[in-house]
Amino acid sequence: MPEHSPDPLRDLKDFGLGGTVLTPLEPAQVRRLGDRRRARRRGATAAIAAVAVVAALSPVLLLNNGASDTGSPADGVSTPASSPSSTPPTLRR
Repeated sequence: MPEHSPDPLRDLKDFGLGGTVLTPLEPAQVRRLGDRRRARRRGATAAIAAVAVVAALSPVLLLNNGASDTGSPADGVSTPASSPSSTPPTLRR
């Protein structure tokens, strides 16, 4: 008996699907599916961007709040060493 060999023309006709018939979606439904996927992608991208911004800014905010909570003056601000005298200096001749 001869061996069964697949017919290459049948494979081309069915595009290798094994005889499964596919029905295409309506254009409006394809657009809706695309819109949903885009919305999901945009939402995920926005959430990831927000997390990245928070992660990048949190050390800066924590360091700034830590310096002001200690009660020490900020860098570059000098405190007076003594209070100014209320009497004017005397002039010598």
